[in-house]
Amino acid sequence: MGAAAQARPPRPTRGRGILEAFIAGRRMGAALRAIDPALHGGEILDVGCGSYPLFLMRAPFGRKVGVDQIDPSERVGHPGGEGIPAGLELSRLSLDGAVRLPFPDASFSCVSSLAVIEHLEPTVLPALMAEIFRVLKPSGQLVLTTPHAAADGILRVLARLGLVSKEEIEEHKSLFLHRHIRDLLSGAGFPSGKTRVRGFLLGFNILAVARK
Repeated sequence: MGAAAQARPPRPTRGRGILEAFIAGRRMGAALRAIDPALHGGEILDVGCGSYPLFLMRAPFGRKVGVDQIDPSERVGHPGGEGIPAGLELSRLSLDGAVRLPFPDASFSCVSSLAVIEHLEPTVLPALMAEIFRVLKPSGQLVLTTPHAAADGILRVLARLGLVSKEEIEEHKSLFLHRHIRDLLSGAGFPSGKTRVRGFLLGFNILAVARK
């Protein structure tokens, strides 16, 4: 493989888009900075980790677990040649219908879910958030990102221009405002006083951080 190919950044999303790596990098950076350093070295579960679990690889935790609907045989590394390292626990799990995370109560210090919930049917989200609450340890932390509803039209234009992944954008099933995220987390059991919801990437994305 040539040097040019090796220099390409990871592409942790499906499809192609000139800005995909930039946006994914900013999303990952915002999520990593949001994690309480006191939790580092513990256990993290990434829900919807994708075909190339870059965030999970970078997260500073001792045990790293990822679940996604993607078949394990499709996890082949990114185009720059960096493979998926040993030590990650990756498994296939349908996030449609009656979601049940296959882990005991209070298993994880942190649960992350980056740019995932907009791809799921709205009816499954309350159960998924309740499951995330269940598998978090006391004082554990959820870190979640999703596009803001106001960004949908812009993202679709960018997809037509080849700047972001058309495949990803066309699969969006839900649009969220900040209050929607607060209501979703509150309904799952997260105390409102321990939940922070803010914008990033010019406000076109939402970052939510909630403690159990």
